Amino acid sequence: RGRGGRGPRGDPFRTIILGHAVVTHVDSSLEALPPILWASRTFLLHQNLLLEYDAEERPGECPSLSRKPCGFAHLEGCSAVPHADFATALRLEFFETAERRRHRPRRTLLLRLASPEERDRWRDLILHAARLTTDDLYQVGEELGRGRYARVRRARRRAPGGDPGPLRALKVIHKADFWRRVARGEERQDTLVRELLVQSHLTAHARGERRPDFVRLHGVFETEAHLVLEVDHARSRDLFQYVREREVLAEPHAAQIAGDVLRALAMLRKHGVAHRDLKLANLILEERERRVAVWLSDFGMSAFVDGDGLLRGRCGTPGYVAPEILAAGVNSGYDPNVDIFSAGVVLYIMLCGYEPFYGETDKQLIASNRRAEVEFHEGEWTDVSAEAKDLIRKMMEKDTTKRIQPQEALKHSWIRKHALMVTEDLDPADHKTHDTPPIACSIS
Repeated sequence: RGRGGRGPRGDPFRTIILGHAVVTHVDSSLEALPPILWASRTFLLHQNLLLEYDAEERPGECPSLSRKPCGFAHLEGCSAVPHADFATALRLEFFETAERRRHRPRRTLLLRLASPEERDRWRDLILHAARLTTDDLYQVGEELGRGRYARVRRARRRAPGGDPGPLRALKVIHKADFWRRVARGEERQDTLVRELLVQSHLTAHARGERRPDFVRLHGVFETEAHLVLEVDHARSRDLFQYVREREVLAEPHAAQIAGDVLRALAMLRKHGVAHRDLKLANLILEERERRVAVWLSDFGMSAFVDGDGLLRGRCGTPGYVAPEILAAGVNSGYDPNVDIFSAGVVLYIMLCGYEPFYGETDKQLIASNRRAEVEFHEGEWTDVSAEAKDLIRKMMEKDTTKRIQPQEALKHSWIRKHALMVTEDLDPADHKTHDTPPIACSIS
């Protein structure tokens, strides 16, 4: 963070302290501005966001991204011009879209600075921020995958001097595609907000831990067309691909993966979070010399537990979802220990190669899932230990009052027998700490 010079020559990830200004919101129909409308503010510039802080709230204290601003503005497409009547004033105009700058602005701010030189410095920095693109921030590489409304690409941060940052993945969300799905009732409109809130909260609390249990969020950048999430890059694949290649995993191998998943779920419970879409495809693996590291990903259906200790909202993937979610009525609450059921489904599949619930149609599959009757068929399950079956039964228990908790499952004899490496024999690479920078994000 610093006052730093012109944006084009600086670090695009640095937060710039613009400084102090007296500000007012301008009614486009008024030319005279009542003095009572002016307020003393301090402003920061973070990528294409202008952050506003009350200068009188904490006099003499420099604000930071860790402090909540009293206002913010997304700068893409804005105009910044010196005011015709005030020698030290800057006029900022914001429009509905970047293409509609010929129309009346949606909002106008008037900023009075200390000098004409300071006004010009603010104007140049703000206009540079307004023109930032994803390519200005990242060296974007090949596509890693695509989903319903997003694509994932390999990327590194751009930095002064040309030194590339660590390898990351960019999840580029096409906002128009997302909102079309919302309009058709295929997505919830708060999906992206939930994903950002949960992942940023977990990332902030995971700073310094020896290894992540989930795909961390390192940065957010928004344009008119896209929302870009910078997350951990996994150099391997998801568990669905991994199991499909092997068909069935040996018990020690499955136990090690299950142990990692259970530890991730214990971490979520600690922070009052439920994932609600745990499945093979949302578990990312990184294959190492001695073990496979498992990361939990895709928090689009996640939620914080409500104040009454319950979750609300029907979501999840048929075949994996806890039956109480399927049975929940509109706005009715259910026990937050839902992810352990889905983890039981994952463990079941790893040990036999097929899913525990079946239906010729989606309706039949959901009905089978809702009954939650777990069977261990002869043939595939003959050589699987009784301990493994016992853990699966406890994880997939339909009665939530009897269902095992993540921390209890980690102490189960089958996990302790086969997966001591989860807690006692981690790869030395896992003991490295991770310095995660603060995240500033907004959804417009």
